[in-house]
Amino acid sequence: MQKTEHGLLICNQKAGNGSATKVAKEIRLSTPVEMMLFHDLLALPPEQQQEVLHEFTQLFVLGGDGTTFSMLQLASALALESGVTALGLGGENVVAKHMHTFDDKVSVVRRVLNGQHSTVQVPVYNVDFPSGEALPLMWNLHAGFSANVLENIEDLRANGSGD
Repeated sequence: MQKTEHGLLICNQKAGNGSATKVAKEIRLSTPVEMMLFHDLLALPPEQQQEVLHEFTQLFVLGGDGTTFSMLQLASALALESGVTALGLGGENVVAKHMHTFDDKVSVVRRVLNGQHSTVQVPVYNVDFPSGEALPLMWNLHAGFSANVLENIEDLRANGSGD
């Protein structure tokens, strides 16, 4: 693994019942990463998102599975070559738990920046639609309890209730 020192912490302030801000501050004070709020990133036009994110060799996602999957999808759509590390905060955190990055977030960020921990490299697959539009595809599958939780979250979002 190659050592890298240019990371961006993307923080969903709502994650962990609002504790994300405290955790993000701890990470920022202990590591050389920059920080951006998730909703600020999404508010940018795609060209600006790409410009901002292409500056970084590592992206750290502080939020739940929804934030992580959204960032992976965005990284795929923008064809980023950055590594993506899910730090997990909030509910299920399937990705962070699978990557063993859920517990000590400061330590995880340091290990990734020093090339001592693997990150997710996002493959890009384009799907051509009959309209002629080609969109990136990310395949995710959930079953059992996590599927029920994610289904309920998506229903709440669709109704404008949030998470």
